[in-house]
Amino acid sequence: MSAIPLLWLPDSALLDARTAEPVARYVQQWASEWFAAARPCLPPRWEKLAHGPATLGFALHHEGRGFRLAVHEEGRLALGSQLLGRTLAEHDLRTPQDRALIEGLVGKALASLGSLLDNVLPQDNSPDGFALPVTSADGELLLRIEAGAGLLALLARGWAGSGRKRAPLSPRSAAMGPQPLRLGARLGSSRLALAEIETLEIGDVLTLDTPLAAPLDALIDDVPNASGALALVPGESGIQLQLTRPATQW
Repeated sequence: MSAIPLLWLPDSALLDARTAEPVARYVQQWASEWFAAARPCLPPRWEKLAHGPATLGFALHHEGRGFRLAVHEEGRLALGSQLLGRTLAEHDLRTPQDRALIEGLVGKALASLGSLLDNVLPQDNSPDGFALPVTSADGELLLRIEAGAGLLALLARGWAGSGRKRAPLSPRSAAMGPQPLRLGARLGSSRLALAEIETLEIGDVLTLDTPLAAPLDALIDDVPNASGALALVPGESGIQLQLTRPATQW
């Protein structure tokens, strides 16, 4: 099972005003096309979403890629008032057709906002944990944008910029230069049955599976480190190893 790394930033970055600014800008852009009344108001930063009575009464109207649009049951008429440019009350909805008309208008407006945010916001999976309330100029709650820490972290990266570039690490530390290591080569192997091994005597010849001209595997402290890095050559004092590749390519 492989783990998926998650982007994490502290709450100080998630709740920074610059993290909320892009979403607020897109909401104002949407409102300029849909609202007949004054522009909506948004807080300067995201708020932690409390679970409990404060979340009751909200209905989901759009679920995007890492965010949700939720409207409180008392905010439908307020949102409809902003869309029509006149104050609506319950007694104004005299017939089911009146109510359906307002519901349809609110639904289309929220679908438009959801589509806009889907196109401009980075994609994330979980929309839980934070909220950005949208209110009228009179302070009436119109809707709430809900998002998760992952989406806020991606937004925060937009203003935080890229991380510091560290100097590349050297292949090894200078302090490790004098460290002694044992260099060897794996000559080859031969497979025999147990009965054949029991009959071996002095002078018997074992044939290895490595051709004479084949390069050998290098071993550093008995650990295979590179394939085909060494070759056997005859020397005055016995068999010697010859490099076929520099150690920097092992």
